[in-house]
Amino acid sequence: MPFFSTYIFEADSNSDEEVIRRFVAASTLEQRGQVISQVGAVLEQNEFSLDELGAESNRWFGTTDEARTWFGRILEMLNQAPLQGSMTVKDSNGNPLSEGDSVMVIKDLKVKGVQAI
Repeated sequence: MPFFSTYIFEADSNSDEEVIRRFVAASTLEQRGQVISQVGAVLEQNEFSLDELGAESNRWFGTTDEARTWFGRILEMLNQAPLQGSMTVKDSNGNPLSEGDSVMVIKDLKVKGVQAI
């Protein structure tokens, strides 16, 4: 798992969110995709060595459940981080729109022979 440990290497669990934020800001989409797939592969394994995971992630886990919980949090943070280059869509007041928001499009149409009032 050297690819993962290259990017997510902080040993302080209180700084995980900041480390992920810095990684997302500095990485390419390809690098981010590789880390996401690597963490996902670890979570799919039925059994894994706590010593190996601890060495690669620079953390020491007491149980496999503790390790799975930590890797799950990392994966969740990576998946929720905004994509680089994604645009933020805003309404006419400048408020960001989210998926599922309702909008109304209003456009004045020019009609021949009718004067605007």
